[in-house]
Amino acid sequence: MIRKDASEQTMRRASTWLIIGLGIITWMLAAPRFGDLIQVLFLSGPLVASAIWPVLMGLYNSKTGARAAVPAMLIGSITGLACYFSLGWYTASLLSAAISMTITVSVSWLAPVSFDFKTLEEGE
Repeated sequence: MIRKDASEQTMRRASTWLIIGLGIITWMLAAPRFGDLIQVLFLSGPLVASAIWPVLMGLYNSKTGARAAVPAMLIGSITGLACYFSLGWYTASLLSAAISMTITVSVSWLAPVSFDFKTLEEGE
C-alpha cells in the first residue's frame, strides 16, 4: 500500500516486523491483567463495531476504499473507547458503529474510488 514497487522479499520482511510489533503491543496490553474476560470482550466491542461498516461497504460497494475505511475505523475506535470509559460498554459499541458508518458512507459518496477486484488476482 505504501510502496507499490516493493519486492516480495521487502514485503515479507515488512509483514514479519508488523506481526512481531503487533504481538509485542498485544502482550504489553495484556500484561497488566486489568480485568477478567468479560471486561476484555466489552472493551473490544467498540473496536469490532467500528470495522463492521467499512468491511460491508468494501464488500458490496466498489466505490469504497482505504480512503473511507481507515479513518472510519480509527475515528470510530477512538471515539468508541472514549465512550466506553465515560458512558458504558453498550453505548460505546453503538456510537462506534454509528460514527464508522457515517464516515464510511460519507467518504465513499464524496470521494469515491474505483476499485477493481481483478487487481487481487495472482499472476501466473
